[in-house]
Amino acid sequence: MATYALGMLPHEPRATLSRLQAFVLHQGWRVYGRAFWDCDGSPYPLDRAGWREIERLMVAGFVHGVVTSGEAAVSSDPTEYERVRDRFESRRTFLTHVPDNWHQTIPATREAHDDR
Repeated sequence: MATYALGMLPHEPRATLSRLQAFVLHQGWRVYGRAFWDCDGSPYPLDRAGWREIERLMVAGFVHGVVTSGEAAVSSDPTEYERVRDRFESRRTFLTHVPDNWHQTIPATREAHDDR
């Protein structure tokens, strides 16, 4: 599963990418080896290098889906967003978003509960 976020140069959107990765792991999915991000910009995701790389990996069979923080990370244009969803569906891949009300829980470590 690929994680994808939009950010502002020169700063990688680390907090968003961390949340996306936690969500993927919480779902029991495997996270692709690296996160993808682009600068906030074009409403056409294929104009963005990070998004193009995800789609290339999908076509090659290395990635089966992508998770983002919301529709706006894919496209601000509703028609373009639907085109992306249709393209993913035709490839039998998927696009999902972290629900706004999902909160990452940090599992307690053994040391925190060790009475020794």
